[in-house]
Amino acid sequence: MSQRKKQGYSGSLSSGTRAGQARSPERSRAPITRPGARDDNRRRIAIGIGVVGLIIVAWVLGVSFGSGGSGAATSATTATSQPQQNADAKALQATIASLQDRLKQNPLDVNAMIDLGNSYYDAGQYSDAIPWYEKALQENPTNTDVGTDLGTAYFYSGNLDKAKAQWFKVLQQDPNKVQTHYNLAILYSHETPPDMDNAVKEWQTVIKLAPNSDQAKSAEQRLQQLGR
Repeated sequence: MSQRKKQGYSGSLSSGTRAGQARSPERSRAPITRPGARDDNRRRIAIGIGVVGLIIVAWVLGVSFGSGGSGAATSATTATSQPQQNADAKALQATIASLQDRLKQNPLDVNAMIDLGNSYYDAGQYSDAIPWYEKALQENPTNTDVGTDLGTAYFYSGNLDKAKAQWFKVLQQDPNKVQTHYNLAILYSHETPPDMDNAVKEWQTVIKLAPNSDQAKSAEQRLQQLGR
């Protein structure tokens, strides 16, 4: 089983940390790394440096000649970022196509199912990720990483009831699954009305199980905000 993996409700929630809020639910492992990812990162760094240089030049020109500099900076940034976005989209589609080919050759390739689910998830296509996580769990129902990821995909697809039921199932298999406890806390805090008592219990559990983790730091911040 692949150990490469990840982190990660539509609606008003965003991925990552929002001011005054706890982080959004995340997946269990680090994102899959496609071939050439390190080279992509190098190219992004180089492009980023180039963009900064162009913006500085445009700003200087704007100071000298008036408002024209602002338009130049915007045009330079847009012109540079769009090709990279297109390249990333093409690379993702190539990865998905390759994984689909693997599954045509071997429909029971669990690693390919998981990686395909991850790829769709990383693209923000949560409804497309769900069936592949479900298929992977049919083949390996004790994989709590995939179980947590499936619940997270349900959550971001707007199905909080399914997410909660899935995470409960994971915790029956592994009561010490830190990421699953953390995700449950976020879910409780965003229910209508919010179930803050259970959210607090889950955040406290995260801190107890993994006091030095990023999840624990986020939980501590949230509890401080709540005065708990």
